[in-house]
Amino acid sequence: MSTARPSALWTMPSTLFFDRETLEGFTVKGLSAAASRQTTLQALPAVLVLHLKRFTFDQNGPRKVSRPIRYGEILRIHKSHLATGCVGAKGKGSPAYQLVAVVSHHGHTLTGGHYTCDVRVGSGGAADWWHCDDTRVSRVTPADVKTRQAYVLFYERVVEAA
Repeated sequence: MSTARPSALWTMPSTLFFDRETLEGFTVKGLSAAASRQTTLQALPAVLVLHLKRFTFDQNGPRKVSRPIRYGEILRIHKSHLATGCVGAKGKGSPAYQLVAVVSHHGHTLTGGHYTCDVRVGSGGAADWWHCDDTRVSRVTPADVKTRQAYVLFYERVVEAA
């Protein structure tokens, strides 16, 4: 179980990768102009891979960002994050993704450590989580998965009944 202080725990919002960003210092023909940019999905992938920034570089060199990150087993993509005519977007609801794997980094530095993977096997209520660590594979709980230093999250598209 994580012993992190609440202020040190960071919850991954679903808007994290899609927020509109205001561009500073933008000019058009030499005149200051308001501008922004936003990433949207042109098509909904079968598997959505989210690579989390776990390493940072500053005047002291590279270092690991060890702050715990809270993420859900279900990720919903808000309609405002889909491009007009987004391929695969149907209906009025927000597309949903189910967490199916988590790659974690164990260690304190960029140059050292160990990677493991937790994988969800099965579907619906019959799914189990398995922790893969080199040659060792063991059954774990979803709570176990969420206590690790997530580095890459894999979400699989949930196809909702028509």
